Amino acid sequence: MRIGKLDQRIQIQQNTPTRDDTADEIDSWSELDTVWAGVTPGSSTEKQQGQQELAQSIYDFLIRYRSDVTPLMRILYEGNYYDIISADEVYRRKATMIKAKRNVA
Repeated sequence: MRIGKLDQRIQIQQNTPTRDDTADEIDSWSELDTVWAGVTPGSSTEKQQGQQELAQSIYDFLIRYRSDVTPLMRILYEGNYYDIISADEVYRRKATMIKAKRNVA
């Protein structure tokens, strides 16, 4: 794997639910790590959700190998959030390929 291809900074976030004043559980995201990544835009689709049209973009994020990234996490990249779909080992544990989607209303 060529390190020079990892030229974008992304933040991997994990959901750490907390409780509000009425003891209701609310989503709260915290930073797991900020890493270098190679970012490749993939396919885009549009679908109707109620009265709203929703555009969905799939991106590939290539990072150095990590075994702790899961689909329960998300990525913050250039001010946008991407829900992780999958995180797969590539190049014999030299890298992790993360497939993530961005929903845009």
